[in-house]
Amino acid sequence: MAADYRRNYAMIRSRLADQLLAGMNVFTHAPWGEYGHEDHVQVYRVLESLRDEIGFTLWVSNYCTERSFPLAARYFPATPVSYVRLPVDPDYCEQVAEVYRRTGCWTWTDDWAWFDDECFMEAPRSREQHPVPQRHLMPLNMFAIGG
Repeated sequence: MAADYRRNYAMIRSRLADQLLAGMNVFTHAPWGEYGHEDHVQVYRVLESLRDEIGFTLWVSNYCTERSFPLAARYFPATPVSYVRLPVDPDYCEQVAEVYRRTGCWTWTDDWAWFDDECFMEAPRSREQHPVPQRHLMPLNMFAIGG
């Protein structure tokens, strides 16, 4: 299992490193994997490792569930976080969702409804090594899956 993880990490990193450029805005999964999905966490970690090396700005979504909240809380910063709010293109989202459904990778509910807009935060840097007396909340879009 660990060997599979390392192999997949290296493959994703190699492919993304060839596609990303300095100055780009790159939008990806949150470090807590939105609802705790391990593949989402891995993609985030790959991009985090490339961010400073290449010089792009890394943005993450603000989705979170009760399952992933404990991990998300580890990323609460010592200072307030800024974020951007962008309109959602539901037609494009549906096209992407259809690819996921067709390939058996769709993990949202069948009746998922797109929001009118989404919030994205600049991705946190690696977690601070020393505890701070007070952490600031990030704007989180909490939702539940199945239940």
